[in-house]
Amino acid sequence: MTGHLRAPRVKIIWTLGKKGNTVKVVKFPIRLGDLWMQLKDRKRLLRLIEIQDVSRRDVARAAGWSSHSYFNRMCNGLEDTCKPEPALRIAKFLGVAVDDLFLTKVEEKIEQLEEVPEHSKAGSRKSPSPRTSSQTTAPKRGSRAGKLRAA
Repeated sequence: MTGHLRAPRVKIIWTLGKKGNTVKVVKFPIRLGDLWMQLKDRKRLLRLIEIQDVSRRDVARAAGWSSHSYFNRMCNGLEDTCKPEPALRIAKFLGVAVDDLFLTKVEEKIEQLEEVPEHSKAGSRKSPSPRTSSQTTAPKRGSRAGKLRAA
């Protein structure tokens, strides 16, 4: 008797037989969810910029952005997320902790165990069904394809 179970990143294959029981665990690489930072309070960010007497362009440059337009949209409330690296650079440039300005957000997907039928094997693929006579088409009389096949 053989069976298969698929977990999100592990496949467990077991065999029960006369020679003994075997269990094989195959691990797959783990896919991490997306990670981003969300601005907590844009007014606090603007106050820090004003107190330290730096421009928005300077902060955007410190974040590693070639343009200041995205940072301006964050300051104006049109955007509130960015990647973790620019968020870390902004916090360091302004001399505050990252947690004071940004929340860390992670995309999480929960996958459940699914049972694989016994007759299917790991790595095997279903063969295509044979064509029925209604699916096959014969070349029309007098067509070039029919003449080439006859020759």
